[in-house]
Amino acid sequence: MEGAPRIPMYSFQIKTSSLPIEIDVLKSYLESEYGESASAYDSEFKALLDLRKSALESPQDLGGLSLLKKYYGQLQLLKSRFPMEECEPCALPVSWDDLYIDDVVTHSDIRFEEAAVLYNIGSVESVLGCKQARTDAEGIKAACTHFMSAAWCFQRVSEVFSGAVAPDLESELMRLKAQMMLAQAQECVFRKSQLDGRKSGINARIAQQLVDFYGQLGSMLSSAGTVAKVIPGRTRKHYSGIFAVKRSFYESQVAYYSAQTAEDTGEYGLRLAWLLKARESLQAAIAANKDLKDSEMRETLNFVQDVIVGKHESAEKDNNLIYHAQIPQTVPEVQSAQLVKPLAFDPAEAAGPDLFKRLVPMKTSEASSVYSEEADPEFYSVSEDAPLPQALYDACAQLSVEGDAAQKRLTQRMQQLASAAVDVDTLLGELRQLTKDAPAETAASLRPFLDDLAKFEKVAREAQPSNDSLRASASRHAESLAELRKSPEELKASLPTVTDLQADEQLGQSVSELKRLLGKVSEMRSQRAELLASIRSDLRSEDATSLLLRQPNQDPVQMFEATLAKQQDRLTYLNQNLAAQANILSALIEVHAKLAPHRQLIAQRRADREAALQRLVATWNEGPVLLDKVQEGVDFFTGLHRKLKVCLSVSVCLSVC
Repeated sequence: MEGAPRIPMYSFQIKTSSLPIEIDVLKSYLESEYGESASAYDSEFKALLDLRKSALESPQDLGGLSLLKKYYGQLQLLKSRFPMEECEPCALPVSWDDLYIDDVVTHSDIRFEEAAVLYNIGSVESVLGCKQARTDAEGIKAACTHFMSAAWCFQRVSEVFSGAVAPDLESELMRLKAQMMLAQAQECVFRKSQLDGRKSGINARIAQQLVDFYGQLGSMLSSAGTVAKVIPGRTRKHYSGIFAVKRSFYESQVAYYSAQTAEDTGEYGLRLAWLLKARESLQAAIAANKDLKDSEMRETLNFVQDVIVGKHESAEKDNNLIYHAQIPQTVPEVQSAQLVKPLAFDPAEAAGPDLFKRLVPMKTSEASSVYSEEADPEFYSVSEDAPLPQALYDACAQLSVEGDAAQKRLTQRMQQLASAAVDVDTLLGELRQLTKDAPAETAASLRPFLDDLAKFEKVAREAQPSNDSLRASASRHAESLAELRKSPEELKASLPTVTDLQADEQLGQSVSELKRLLGKVSEMRSQRAELLASIRSDLRSEDATSLLLRQPNQDPVQMFEATLAKQQDRLTYLNQNLAAQANILSALIEVHAKLAPHRQLIAQRRADREAALQRLVATWNEGPVLLDKVQEGVDFFTGLHRKLKVCLSVSVCLSVC
C-alpha cells in the first residue's frame, strides 16, 4: 500500500480587488487628531498603497505569500493609529470581487480588507500545499504545514471577521474550508505514517479521523444552510464528489489496516470481515469518482483496488484451506486519532518594519510611560503558570496513539541486555573455574588462553559502568513516559506551580501595599504637575507693566512680593508634596524587602517547572537514541559471549589433550 500513487489534494482560488482604496480620510484624521501635516507622511502612505498593490498582484508562491502576510501585519499596525472600523471616523470604503458571482462587494470597514487578505493568505497556503511532491518526508511535512496554516486563516476569518464580510467569506463557508484543509493535513500525516512503516493499528486510527473529517464535510455541504446558498451548484457538486470519494477511500484504508492488525493477532475470521469491508468501501469510492471524473484519483483507486482484492482473495483461500475461522457479521469500531491542528502565524513578525513608526498615538505613549514606571510586574504580582509547550502536547498525542508500545520496546531491549550481560558473567566464571581445575601439565599450553581470558574480563569490567548507566537512563525514561501518558490536565497538576502562592496572605498584603504606593506616586506626580501649571499660568497672566503704569508711585519690589504672595498656598502644598517623597521611598524599600523572599520562591518554582518541562521533552526526543544505545549494548555483550564460547571450546580441548 505504501507504493500507491499519491491521492490528489485541492486548493482554493484567491479573491481579487480591482479598485484601489482612497486614504484621504486618513490624512484628514492625521491632521485633526495628531496635529501634524499629512504631507509629512506622503512617503508612508505611498509605501502602504504600493504594498497593497504588490500583495494583490503577486504570484501564488512563497514570495507572494510573504507579501500578503506583510500587508496583513501592516493593517494591524495601521488600525492601532486610525479608527477604521464601521461607523468610526476613519472608516473608508473597501471593494473586493465576489468569488462565485460577477459582483463587487464594498464595505466601509477595514475588517473587510483584513478578512479578504487573510482569506487570500489561506488560499495561497492551500496552493503551495498542493504543489508539494509529497514523495518523501520533507515534501510531506511541508505540505502538511501549508494545509494547517491555511486552516488557521480560514478559521480566523470565520471567528473574528464574520460581522464585516461578503457572502463568499461567510462564517459557515470558512469553517468548511478550514476543515477541508485540516483533513488534507491529516492525509499528509497518514501518508507519512505509511512510508514510515508504522503499526497497522496506528494507520487505521489516523485513517478513521479522515473518515470523520470527510463525513462532517459532506454533512456541512448538504445541510440547508448558508453554504448551500452561497456556493454555485456546479462547485457544490464538485466538493460533494471530493468528500464522498475520499470518505469511502479512507473507510477502505481503515478496514485494510484493521485487517492487517487482525492477521497479526491471529483473528483470521475478523481479518476476512475487514477485507470484505475494504473492498466494499473502495467500490463505493470508485463509483463516486465516476461522477467526479478525477483521473489522478482514478489511478490511485485502481492501484489500491488491486492490492485489496489480492489480499482478500488470498485471505479467503487461506481460511478455506487452513484456518476455517468463522467470519463475524460486524466489525469493531476504530477509535480515531487527530494529529493536526490549525497553525497560526504572527502578524507582528510578518509585518516587517512599521511603516508609520513615526506616528505614535497618545494613548500608546501614555501606556508606555505607565509601563516604564511600573516595569517588571513579577515584583508585585503572581501570574498564572505558562502553558505547556507544543512539543509536549505533540509527545502526549503521539503516546496516546502508540499506547505503551515505546515502553515495551525499551523494556524488551533492556531484558535482552540484562540477559546478555548475565550470560557473559556466567561464561567468564565457568572459564575461570575451568582453568583452575586444569591439570598442572597443561599450564604452559593454557598460558595464551589465560591472557585472552584476562583481556575479556577487563573488557567486561570496563563495560559494566556503561551497562549500569543505561539501566539508570532506562529507568528514568520509563518514569518520564509514565508522566507523558497522563492527560494534559494531570500533567499540569504534577508540575511545579506558582498558583498556590496566590493564597499566601502575607504576599497578598505586600502586593496590595506595593500597588497602593505606586498609585500614590502617580497621584502625587499629577498633583505636582497641576500645582506647577497653575502657578505658571497665574504668573504669566499678571501683566507687570500694566500694574506699574496704573500705580506709578507703588514700590515695585513690594508690588512683586504681593503678587507672589498670592501663590503661597500652592507653594506650601508643593513643598509638602516634595517632602512626602522621602516617606514614600522608604515605604517602597520596606515593601520590596518583604517581597524579596516571595520573588525568590516564585523564580525558583518557575525554574523548576521549566526544568521539568525540558526533561519531559528531552525524554521524548531521546527515546530513539536510548533504544539504539541499548541495542549497541546488546550487540556488544552478544559478541563478547560468542568469543568466550570459542575460548571455552579451546580450553576444553587443551585440558583434555
